[in-house]
Amino acid sequence: MSRNPLLILAASLTAMLVVAVTVFVLLLDSRAQDVWREVIPEANRLVQEAEPVPGSFAEALGPLLPELTAWRRAAPELPPVAIRRSIDVEMGVRPWEELPVESVAALERGRALMRRVLAATHARSSGMPLQLTLLSSRRLKETDDLAARRALRGMLSLVALEIRRELSEGRVAEAASLCLEGLTLSREQARSASAHGGGVVWRIAVILYRPCADALGALPEARRTEVSQQLRALRSSLPPPSQLFRIEAVNVALITSGLLLSEAQLGQLAPPLRPVAVDSPMYLLEKSAWWLRPLAQENLARQYAYYQALARAADLEPAAREQQFKAFEQVFTQTWNPANYVVPQSSARFHARHAHEQAAALDALIAMLLMRQAHERDGRWPEALPELFPGERPWLPTTFRVHVDDAMHATLEPTEPALAELTLPLTAGGSAPQTPTPGR
Repeated sequence: MSRNPLLILAASLTAMLVVAVTVFVLLLDSRAQDVWREVIPEANRLVQEAEPVPGSFAEALGPLLPELTAWRRAAPELPPVAIRRSIDVEMGVRPWEELPVESVAALERGRALMRRVLAATHARSSGMPLQLTLLSSRRLKETDDLAARRALRGMLSLVALEIRRELSEGRVAEAASLCLEGLTLSREQARSASAHGGGVVWRIAVILYRPCADALGALPEARRTEVSQQLRALRSSLPPPSQLFRIEAVNVALITSGLLLSEAQLGQLAPPLRPVAVDSPMYLLEKSAWWLRPLAQENLARQYAYYQALARAADLEPAAREQQFKAFEQVFTQTWNPANYVVPQSSARFHARHAHEQAAALDALIAMLLMRQAHERDGRWPEALPELFPGERPWLPTTFRVHVDDAMHATLEPTEPALAELTLPLTAGGSAPQTPTPGR
Protein backbone atom coordinates (compact mmCIF):
# COMPACT_ATOMS: atom_id res chain seq x y z
CA MET A 1 0.00 0.00 0.00
CA SER A 2 1.44 3.40 -0.99
CA ARG A 3 1.68 6.05 1.72
CA ASN A 4 -0.07 9.39 1.36
CA PRO A 5 2.61 12.00 0.46
CA LEU A 6 0.70 14.70 2.31
CA LEU A 7 0.69 12.68 5.50
CA ILE A 8 4.40 12.03 5.14
CA LEU A 9 5.05 15.74 4.59
CA ALA A 10 2.88 16.69 7.57
CA ALA A 11 4.63 14.18 9.81
CA SER A 12 8.04 15.42 8.66
CA LEU A 13 7.13 19.05 9.28
CA THR A 14 5.71 18.18 12.69
CA ALA A 15 8.89 16.34 13.61
CA MET A 16 11.02 19.25 12.44
CA LEU A 17 8.86 21.65 14.43
CA VAL A 18 9.16 19.52 17.55
CA VAL A 19 12.94 19.37 17.14
CA ALA A 20 13.15 23.14 16.54
CA VAL A 21 11.00 23.92 19.58
CA THR A 22 12.98 21.50 21.71
CA VAL A 23 16.28 23.05 20.63
CA PHE A 24 14.86 26.55 21.24
CA VAL A 25 13.64 25.60 24.73
CA LEU A 26 16.99 24.01 25.57
CA LEU A 27 18.78 27.15 24.34
CA LEU A 28 16.60 29.37 26.55
CA ASP A 29 17.26 27.10 29.51
CA SER A 30 21.00 27.24 28.84
CA ARG A 31 20.94 31.05 28.72
CA ALA A 32 18.98 31.20 31.96
CA GLN A 33 21.42 28.85 33.67
CA ASP A 34 24.29 31.07 32.52
CA VAL A 35 22.58 34.00 34.27
CA TRP A 36 22.10 32.06 37.50
CA ARG A 37 25.76 31.01 37.47
CA GLU A 38 26.61 34.73 37.71
CA VAL A 39 23.72 35.94 39.87
CA ILE A 40 23.90 33.38 42.70
CA PRO A 41 27.57 33.97 43.68
CA GLU A 42 27.19 37.74 43.20
CA ALA A 43 24.09 37.83 45.42
CA ASN A 44 25.89 35.78 48.06
CA ARG A 45 28.85 38.15 47.87
CA LEU A 46 26.55 41.13 48.51
CA VAL A 47 25.11 39.34 51.54
CA GLN A 48 28.58 38.57 52.86
CA GLU A 49 29.66 42.19 52.45
CA ALA A 50 26.59 43.32 54.38
CA GLU A 51 27.29 41.13 57.40
CA PRO A 52 27.76 43.53 60.32
CA VAL A 53 31.27 43.56 61.72
CA PRO A 54 32.29 45.01 65.08
CA GLY A 55 32.54 48.76 64.86
CA SER A 56 30.69 49.05 61.53
CA PHE A 57 27.90 51.42 60.58
CA ALA A 58 25.69 48.38 59.96
CA GLU A 59 26.19 47.21 63.54
CA ALA A 60 25.39 50.67 64.90
CA LEU A 61 22.34 51.31 62.72
CA GLY A 62 20.77 47.84 62.90
CA PRO A 63 19.17 48.24 66.36
CA LEU A 64 17.57 51.52 65.22
CA LEU A 65 15.69 50.05 62.23
CA PRO A 66 12.49 49.17 64.14
CA GLU A 67 12.34 52.70 65.51
CA LEU A 68 12.95 54.16 62.04
CA THR A 69 10.14 52.04 60.60
CA ALA A 70 7.75 53.05 63.39
CA TRP A 71 8.73 56.72 63.01
CA ARG A 72 8.08 56.60 59.28
CA ARG A 73 4.67 55.00 59.63
CA ALA A 74 3.51 57.21 62.47
CA ALA A 75 4.59 60.46 60.81
CA PRO A 76 1.55 62.68 60.08
CA GLU A 77 1.20 63.92 56.53
CA LEU A 78 2.08 67.60 56.24
CA PRO A 79 -0.17 70.00 54.29
CA PRO A 80 1.24 70.86 50.82
CA VAL A 81 1.79 74.49 51.81
CA ALA A 82 3.82 73.42 54.86
CA ILE A 83 5.93 71.07 52.72
CA ARG A 84 6.69 73.83 50.23
CA ARG A 85 7.63 76.32 52.95
CA SER A 86 9.77 73.73 54.71
CA ILE A 87 11.71 73.13 51.51
CA ASP A 88 12.18 76.89 51.15
CA VAL A 89 13.64 76.98 54.67
CA GLU A 90 15.94 74.04 53.86
CA MET A 91 17.15 75.84 50.74
CA GLY A 92 17.69 79.12 52.58
CA VAL A 93 15.01 80.95 50.59
CA ARG A 94 13.01 81.61 53.75
CA PRO A 95 14.49 82.28 57.21
CA TRP A 96 14.27 79.72 59.97
CA GLU A 97 11.58 81.76 61.72
CA GLU A 98 9.17 81.04 58.84
CA LEU A 99 9.31 77.27 59.27
CA PRO A 100 5.67 76.07 59.55
CA VAL A 101 4.54 74.88 62.97
CA GLU A 102 3.81 71.41 61.52
CA SER A 103 7.44 71.11 60.39
CA VAL A 104 8.72 72.36 63.74
CA ALA A 105 6.65 69.64 65.43
CA ALA A 106 7.99 67.00 63.02
CA LEU A 107 11.57 68.07 63.76
CA GLU A 108 10.97 67.95 67.50
CA ARG A 109 9.37 64.52 67.23
CA GLY A 110 12.25 63.06 65.20
CA ARG A 111 15.26 64.93 66.59
CA ALA A 112 16.36 62.38 69.17
CA LEU A 113 16.19 59.51 66.69
CA MET A 114 17.93 61.61 64.04
CA ARG A 115 20.79 62.35 66.43
CA ARG A 116 21.21 58.66 67.20
CA VAL A 117 21.27 57.79 63.50
CA LEU A 118 23.90 60.45 62.88
CA ALA A 119 25.95 59.18 65.80
CA ALA A 120 26.14 55.85 63.98
CA THR A 121 28.02 57.56 61.12
CA HIS A 122 31.07 57.81 63.40
CA ALA A 123 31.51 54.03 63.22
CA ARG A 124 35.00 52.80 62.34
CA SER A 125 33.93 51.13 59.09
CA SER A 126 31.26 51.40 56.44
CA GLY A 127 28.36 49.08 55.58
CA MET A 128 24.57 49.05 55.67
CA PRO A 129 22.40 46.46 57.43
CA LEU A 130 21.62 43.54 55.15
CA GLN A 131 17.89 44.21 54.92
CA LEU A 132 18.62 47.65 53.47
CA THR A 133 20.96 46.36 50.78
CA LEU A 134 18.61 44.02 48.89
CA LEU A 135 15.04 44.51 47.82
CA SER A 136 12.40 42.70 49.81
CA SER A 137 9.29 41.04 48.51
CA ARG A 138 7.09 43.39 46.53
CA ARG A 139 3.87 41.62 47.42
CA LEU A 140 3.38 44.11 50.26
CA LYS A 141 2.63 47.75 49.54
CA GLU A 142 5.40 48.90 51.84
CA THR A 143 7.64 46.42 53.61
CA ASP A 144 9.44 47.22 56.84
CA ASP A 145 12.70 47.41 54.90
CA LEU A 146 11.31 49.90 52.40
CA ALA A 147 9.81 51.95 55.23
CA ALA A 148 13.22 52.05 56.94
CA ARG A 149 14.93 53.21 53.73
CA ARG A 150 12.36 55.97 53.33
CA ALA A 151 12.77 56.86 56.99
CA LEU A 152 16.50 57.42 56.41
CA ARG A 153 15.64 59.79 53.60
CA GLY A 154 13.27 61.56 55.99
CA MET A 155 16.08 61.78 58.52
CA LEU A 156 18.12 63.72 55.96
CA SER A 157 15.32 66.28 55.63
CA LEU A 158 15.40 66.69 59.40
CA VAL A 159 19.19 67.11 59.22
CA ALA A 160 18.74 69.90 56.68
CA LEU A 161 16.29 71.69 58.98
CA GLU A 162 18.50 71.15 62.02
CA ILE A 163 21.41 72.70 60.13
CA ARG A 164 19.25 75.74 59.44
CA ARG A 165 18.26 75.96 63.10
CA GLU A 166 21.89 75.83 64.26
CA LEU A 167 22.89 78.49 61.73
CA SER A 168 20.01 80.73 62.78
CA GLU A 169 21.35 80.58 66.34
CA GLY A 170 24.94 81.23 65.28
CA ARG A 171 26.29 77.72 65.94
CA VAL A 172 28.31 77.30 62.75
CA ALA A 173 30.55 74.49 64.04
CA GLU A 174 27.53 72.43 65.10
CA ALA A 175 25.83 73.03 61.74
CA ALA A 176 28.97 71.94 59.87
CA SER A 177 29.22 68.76 61.95
CA LEU A 178 25.59 67.94 61.16
CA CYS A 179 26.33 68.47 57.49
CA LEU A 180 29.29 66.08 57.45
CA GLU A 181 27.33 63.45 59.37
CA GLY A 182 24.41 63.80 56.98
CA LEU A 183 26.68 63.47 53.95
CA THR A 184 28.23 60.36 55.49
CA LEU A 185 24.77 58.89 56.00
CA SER A 186 23.94 59.63 52.36
CA ARG A 187 27.17 57.93 51.30
CA GLU A 188 26.20 54.80 53.23
CA GLN A 189 22.84 54.71 51.50
CA ALA A 190 24.43 55.21 48.09
CA ARG A 191 26.90 52.39 48.61
CA SER A 192 24.10 49.90 49.20
CA ALA A 193 21.50 51.17 46.75
CA SER A 194 20.14 49.46 43.67
CA ALA A 195 18.25 51.34 41.00
CA HIS A 196 14.90 50.92 42.79
CA GLY A 197 16.41 51.54 46.22
CA GLY A 198 18.34 54.45 44.76
CA GLY A 199 15.11 56.10 43.83
CA VAL A 200 14.55 56.57 47.55
CA VAL A 201 17.92 58.16 48.33
CA TRP A 202 19.52 59.73 45.27
CA ARG A 203 17.90 63.13 45.72
CA ILE A 204 19.84 63.64 48.92
CA ALA A 205 22.16 65.99 47.04
CA VAL A 206 19.25 68.39 46.72
CA ILE A 207 18.22 67.98 50.36
CA LEU A 208 21.61 68.66 51.97
CA TYR A 209 23.45 70.65 49.32
CA ARG A 210 22.25 74.20 50.08
CA PRO A 211 22.27 73.87 53.89
CA CYS A 212 25.77 72.35 53.72
CA ALA A 213 27.01 75.09 51.39
CA ASP A 214 25.94 77.73 53.92
CA ALA A 215 27.22 75.81 56.96
CA LEU A 216 30.61 74.85 55.51
CA GLY A 217 31.04 78.21 53.83
CA ALA A 218 30.64 79.98 57.16
CA LEU A 219 33.46 77.99 58.79
CA PRO A 220 36.64 79.84 59.79
CA GLU A 221 39.66 79.44 57.54
CA ALA A 222 41.40 77.16 60.05
CA ARG A 223 38.73 74.45 59.56
CA ARG A 224 38.27 74.60 55.80
CA THR A 225 41.32 72.55 54.83
CA GLU A 226 40.32 69.77 57.22
CA VAL A 227 36.73 69.79 55.97
CA SER A 228 37.89 69.76 52.34
CA GLN A 229 39.86 66.61 53.08
CA GLN A 230 36.81 65.00 54.68
CA LEU A 231 34.70 65.84 51.64
CA ARG A 232 37.34 64.40 49.31
CA ALA A 233 37.36 61.18 51.32
CA LEU A 234 33.57 60.95 51.06
CA ARG A 235 33.72 61.59 47.33
CA SER A 236 36.40 58.94 46.80
CA SER A 237 34.30 56.34 48.63
CA LEU A 238 31.13 57.15 46.72
CA PRO A 239 30.17 54.31 44.34
CA PRO A 240 29.84 55.05 40.63
CA PRO A 241 26.43 54.72 38.92
CA SER A 242 27.55 51.44 37.33
CA GLN A 243 27.38 49.76 40.75
CA LEU A 244 23.74 50.81 40.98
CA PHE A 245 22.83 48.75 37.91
CA ARG A 246 25.04 45.78 38.75
CA ILE A 247 23.26 45.41 42.09
CA GLU A 248 19.91 45.91 40.38
CA ALA A 249 20.71 43.16 37.86
CA VAL A 250 20.98 40.74 40.80
CA ASN A 251 17.92 42.11 42.59
CA VAL A 252 15.65 41.99 39.56
CA ALA A 253 16.74 38.48 38.62
CA LEU A 254 15.84 37.17 42.08
CA ILE A 255 12.66 39.18 42.47
CA THR A 256 11.08 38.67 39.05
CA SER A 257 12.43 35.21 38.20
CA GLY A 258 13.10 33.48 41.50
CA LEU A 259 10.55 30.77 40.76
CA LEU A 260 12.82 29.58 37.94
CA LEU A 261 15.42 28.46 40.46
CA SER A 262 15.70 24.75 41.10
CA GLU A 263 15.71 23.40 44.64
CA ALA A 264 19.47 22.87 44.31
CA GLN A 265 20.01 26.48 43.20
CA LEU A 266 17.85 27.79 46.04
CA GLY A 267 20.05 25.81 48.38
CA GLN A 268 23.11 27.62 47.01
CA LEU A 269 21.65 31.03 47.93
CA ALA A 270 22.53 32.59 51.27
CA PRO A 271 19.61 32.02 53.70
CA PRO A 272 18.46 35.70 53.76
CA LEU A 273 17.99 35.60 49.97
CA ARG A 274 15.79 32.53 49.76
CA PRO A 275 12.54 34.20 50.91
CA VAL A 276 13.09 36.98 48.34
CA ALA A 277 13.42 34.42 45.52
CA VAL A 278 10.59 32.14 46.70
CA ASP A 279 8.22 35.10 47.14
CA SER A 280 8.93 36.22 43.58
CA PRO A 281 5.79 37.77 42.08
CA MET A 282 6.61 36.82 38.47
CA TYR A 283 3.23 37.68 37.09
CA LEU A 284 3.05 35.03 34.35
CA LEU A 285 4.82 32.17 36.04
CA GLU A 286 3.65 29.51 38.45
CA LYS A 287 5.35 26.21 39.14
CA SER A 288 2.50 24.36 37.44
CA ALA A 289 2.58 26.51 34.30
CA TRP A 290 5.45 24.62 32.67
CA TRP A 291 4.69 26.05 29.26
CA LEU A 292 5.36 29.61 30.53
CA ARG A 293 8.79 28.67 31.83
CA PRO A 294 10.64 29.28 28.52
CA LEU A 295 9.08 32.78 28.29
CA ALA A 296 10.29 33.60 31.79
CA GLN A 297 13.75 32.22 30.99
CA GLU A 298 14.03 34.39 27.89
CA ASN A 299 12.95 37.44 29.88
CA LEU A 300 15.48 36.67 32.63
CA ALA A 301 18.39 36.42 30.18
CA ARG A 302 17.35 39.56 28.29
CA GLN A 303 16.76 41.76 31.33
CA TYR A 304 20.06 40.64 32.90
CA ALA A 305 21.91 41.53 29.70
CA TYR A 306 20.10 44.88 29.67
CA TYR A 307 21.21 45.80 33.19
CA GLN A 308 24.78 44.73 32.44
CA ALA A 309 24.74 46.98 29.36
CA LEU A 310 23.40 49.87 31.47
CA ALA A 311 26.21 49.30 33.97
CA ARG A 312 28.84 49.53 31.23
CA ALA A 313 27.45 52.88 30.04
CA ALA A 314 26.43 54.40 33.39
CA ASP A 315 29.78 56.04 34.17
CA LEU A 316 30.06 57.88 30.84
CA GLU A 317 29.59 61.62 30.42
CA PRO A 318 25.85 62.47 30.55
CA ALA A 319 25.34 63.01 26.80
CA ALA A 320 27.11 59.78 25.85
CA ARG A 321 25.39 57.90 28.67
CA GLU A 322 21.90 58.92 27.60
CA GLN A 323 22.63 58.09 23.97
CA GLN A 324 23.77 54.61 25.00
CA PHE A 325 20.77 54.11 27.30
CA LYS A 326 18.40 55.00 24.48
CA ALA A 327 20.09 52.55 22.12
CA PHE A 328 19.98 49.78 24.72
CA GLU A 329 16.26 50.28 25.29
CA GLN A 330 15.56 49.86 21.58
CA VAL A 331 17.57 46.63 21.54
CA PHE A 332 16.31 45.02 24.74
CA THR A 333 12.64 46.06 24.89
CA GLN A 334 11.62 45.10 21.35
CA THR A 335 10.74 41.44 21.80
CA TRP A 336 8.25 38.79 20.80
CA ASN A 337 7.99 37.71 24.43
CA PRO A 338 4.78 38.75 26.26
CA ALA A 339 6.58 38.12 29.58
CA ASN A 340 8.57 41.30 29.04
CA TYR A 341 9.96 43.19 32.03
CA VAL A 342 12.83 45.63 31.74
CA VAL A 343 13.24 49.00 33.42
CA PRO A 344 12.29 51.81 30.97
CA GLN A 345 15.14 53.92 29.65
CA SER A 346 13.59 57.00 31.27
CA SER A 347 13.82 55.32 34.68
CA ALA A 348 17.40 54.19 34.09
CA ARG A 349 18.32 57.72 33.02
CA PHE A 350 16.69 59.12 36.17
CA HIS A 351 18.71 56.89 38.51
CA ALA A 352 22.04 57.38 36.72
CA ARG A 353 21.57 61.15 36.61
CA HIS A 354 20.82 61.40 40.31
CA ALA A 355 23.78 59.20 41.24
CA HIS A 356 25.95 61.58 39.19
CA GLU A 357 24.28 64.55 40.87
CA GLN A 358 25.19 63.29 44.33
CA ALA A 359 28.87 63.13 43.41
CA ALA A 360 28.69 66.53 41.71
CA ALA A 361 27.21 68.07 44.87
CA LEU A 362 30.28 66.95 46.84
CA ASP A 363 32.52 68.31 44.08
CA ALA A 364 30.71 71.65 44.28
CA LEU A 365 31.12 71.87 48.06
CA ILE A 366 34.85 71.23 47.69
CA ALA A 367 35.05 73.85 44.93
CA MET A 368 33.15 76.35 47.10
CA LEU A 369 35.63 75.90 49.95
CA LEU A 370 38.56 76.39 47.56
CA MET A 371 36.93 79.56 46.24
CA ARG A 372 36.55 80.95 49.74
CA GLN A 373 40.09 80.01 50.71
CA ALA A 374 41.42 81.82 47.64
CA HIS A 375 39.33 84.90 48.37
CA GLU A 376 40.52 85.11 51.97
CA ARG A 377 44.14 84.55 50.92
CA ASP A 378 44.24 86.90 47.91
CA GLY A 379 41.45 89.35 48.67
CA ARG A 380 39.65 88.46 45.40
CA TRP A 381 37.84 85.60 43.78
CA PRO A 382 39.91 83.27 41.60
CA GLU A 383 39.14 83.37 37.87
CA ALA A 384 39.65 79.62 37.63
CA LEU A 385 39.50 76.81 40.18
CA PRO A 386 42.58 74.90 41.29
CA GLU A 387 42.58 71.11 40.99
CA LEU A 388 39.76 69.68 43.12
CA PHE A 389 41.44 66.29 43.57
CA PRO A 390 45.21 66.71 43.39
CA GLY A 391 46.94 63.41 42.75
CA GLU A 392 43.75 61.44 42.13
CA ARG A 393 40.84 61.28 39.70
CA PRO A 394 37.45 60.12 40.98
CA TRP A 395 34.86 58.81 38.58
CA LEU A 396 33.23 61.49 36.43
CA PRO A 397 34.73 64.58 38.14
CA THR A 398 32.72 67.77 37.80
CA THR A 399 34.12 70.84 36.06
CA PHE A 400 32.98 74.36 36.91
CA ARG A 401 32.91 77.85 35.48
CA VAL A 402 33.74 80.75 37.79
CA HIS A 403 31.84 83.98 37.16
CA VAL A 404 33.27 86.92 39.11
CA ASP A 405 30.73 89.69 39.44
CA ASP A 406 32.69 92.03 41.72
CA ALA A 407 35.04 91.89 44.68
CA MET A 408 32.27 90.56 46.92
CA HIS A 409 30.21 88.34 44.64
CA ALA A 410 30.88 85.36 42.39
CA THR A 411 29.05 82.35 40.99
CA LEU A 412 30.18 78.75 40.80
CA GLU A 413 28.48 77.01 37.86
CA PRO A 414 28.86 73.39 36.68
CA THR A 415 29.76 73.21 32.99
CA GLU A 416 27.40 70.25 32.52
CA PRO A 417 23.88 71.64 31.79
CA ALA A 418 22.23 68.69 33.58
CA LEU A 419 23.82 69.89 36.83
CA ALA A 420 22.63 73.50 36.55
CA GLU A 421 20.63 73.31 39.77
CA LEU A 422 23.92 72.99 41.68
CA THR A 423 24.93 76.50 40.58
CA LEU A 424 26.05 78.33 43.72
CA PRO A 425 26.08 82.13 44.17
CA LEU A 426 28.79 83.20 46.62
CA THR A 427 29.18 86.29 48.74
CA ALA A 428 32.41 87.02 50.55
CA GLY A 429 31.89 85.99 54.16
CA GLY A 430 28.78 83.88 53.43
CA SER A 431 26.52 82.36 50.78
CA ALA A 432 24.02 84.43 48.88
CA PRO A 433 20.28 83.73 49.22
CA GLN A 434 19.28 80.77 47.11
CA THR A 435 16.60 80.24 44.51
CA PRO A 436 14.24 77.33 45.21
CA THR A 437 15.46 74.17 43.55
CA PRO A 438 12.88 72.23 41.49
CA GLY A 439 12.54 68.48 41.46
CA ARG A 440 12.48 67.57 45.14
